[in-house]
Amino acid sequence: MNHPATINRSVRPTTLKVLIATMCCLAVMLVSSQAMAQANLFAEAEKAIQKDSSKHHEFYIGAVGSALFGSGDIGQFDISSWQNTSGTRVDNNANLEARLRSTPAKFDGSAMGRGIVLGYTYKLTDKMSLLAELPVAIGQGSYSAAFYGGLLYQVYQKDNFKVSAVAKLGYGQQVMRHTKLSTIQDSIPVTAGRTGSSNGMVYNDYGKVAFTRQGTFLDGDHLLLSLVGVQYQLGVVADLGLWKDRFVLKGQVAYQGAYTWLDKLVVDPNRSTRTDNNSRLPENPYELNPKNAAIVKSDLRNTQADLKMNALLHGVFISMGLGIRF
Repeated sequence: MNHPATINRSVRPTTLKVLIATMCCLAVMLVSSQAMAQANLFAEAEKAIQKDSSKHHEFYIGAVGSALFGSGDIGQFDISSWQNTSGTRVDNNANLEARLRSTPAKFDGSAMGRGIVLGYTYKLTDKMSLLAELPVAIGQGSYSAAFYGGLLYQVYQKDNFKVSAVAKLGYGQQVMRHTKLSTIQDSIPVTAGRTGSSNGMVYNDYGKVAFTRQGTFLDGDHLLLSLVGVQYQLGVVADLGLWKDRFVLKGQVAYQGAYTWLDKLVVDPNRSTRTDNNSRLPENPYELNPKNAAIVKSDLRNTQADLKMNALLHGVFISMGLGIRF
């Protein structure tokens, strides 16, 4: 009868050891599970941070339609070769001066220019980004280029589509067609041909070719105004994320304005009057400083014209392009 009691006493220590071992295993498993969960949490957080940081940068390129409306007038002036005629006055019958006149005309920047835009954005927060942009557009008889810095603020988002308000401020150049140079008809006889020559040909007008120290000017050459100044844009940008949001289809529409002033004149030669037989006559556009002594008032004397002009411009900017986020 004592035998079963002996068996119970031998079983109890073994059962206790098993319980203790089981509890230790459970504790170890619980600690390991918590450690693994913590590690997974850190890994997910790090992955999310890396994923988010990989989308902080965006570079894009697109097609542009740009127009700046406005007008301005620098008045009438002459381009004279008086510096190459020993300073003789135009009312001296012995003078050999050639002189071309820019008749009063207003430039018009209403023509829509087409070109490209290069841009870059840096994501500051979930809703705000910095922007840098370089648009270049060419129109009929005109072209423009500018550099902008700006700020984007997201106002709407659904899935991979978002809309942002944008404000930009920059500096740019607008070159616009102004008028044509034309020969001055006058009763003072001058020798035609290269200024200062003596080929015996005398006409009752000024020479049609004005050789100056700045360049060569012919009757019919186009004169363009180069305006520079502060430019700004206010508008909206729409983005559509593509292929895991790595690429983006981007479009923008903005109102743009500019406060500009006269920087230089650009002469666009009339190529129909310039042949390969005379290499002295350039066929490509060249620049003329408004303060150059060859630009004189239209009073038939040699007073520098001192051209000045300011213009307020306004218009529209439209672009559509493709970007990559990295």
